[in-house]
Amino acid sequence: MRSNSSIIDVKKRIIDFHGRIENINLYNTDPYPARNKANDFKKEIKPRVPPARYLEKMIELRKEKEEIDEQEAIKAKKQAEGQVIPEDPDESKANIYEEDKPDPKRFDILNEYDMPVDVKNDHIVLYDDDKMTLYDIFGSYGTEAKPKEDPRHDPEPPPKLEKSLTMSPNKKKEATPVKEEEEKEGDPDENEEPESPSKIPEVEEEPEEVFIPPDERVLWYDFDAFDGKDPVLLALMHRGENDTFTL
Repeated sequence: MRSNSSIIDVKKRIIDFHGRIENINLYNTDPYPARNKANDFKKEIKPRVPPARYLEKMIELRKEKEEIDEQEAIKAKKQAEGQVIPEDPDESKANIYEEDKPDPKRFDILNEYDMPVDVKNDHIVLYDDDKMTLYDIFGSYGTEAKPKEDPRHDPEPPPKLEKSLTMSPNKKKEATPVKEEEEKEGDPDENEEPESPSKIPEVEEEPEEVFIPPDERVLWYDFDAFDGKDPVLLALMHRGENDTFTL
């Protein structure tokens, strides 16, 4: 797909491929936990994945909350030991002006999502903004070459050309020293050296074309079916580890 394709365009392609589906969700990686032997390899519940537009704000709020909880824990420990804790002047000043007090409900959004991470410890996010483009997600315009459905069938780089005995266009010619003109008697043509018949003319080498491989990017998605027992829908669904498709 093109880099200016929006999330709604991607969802349309998914509907065209699968058929009668709804509630399509797009992720940067697989949000479902890996199946393990302890759970008899059963599918676990999908975590509550936060939208990509909230991630940066939620990371800041979580860090702020951890700092506040740490300060309150230290304060409670000192009070339990019988120590007198002086009042913070900034806190008493904030109590006078109500507008300076932070929103007490600002941490409620942290309870709505689980903020899962993948094996690389990167946050898993949900792309729910239909106006967001693929360039907004990946930050790349891609390449002219379109990837194949199977990456193993992508075009291979062309073979390297053997360099001929010619001068490269990037090679700088050595500057010849300037000789002072000497006064010579006689015909000037007699002083010129005849050209050697074995001299090879210098030909500029054409620059080698740089091979740019197809830019392959992956998005994960899940959806709900209108009718889970519809035989046509079941036939269109991909099953198995070898079932892949490039939109």
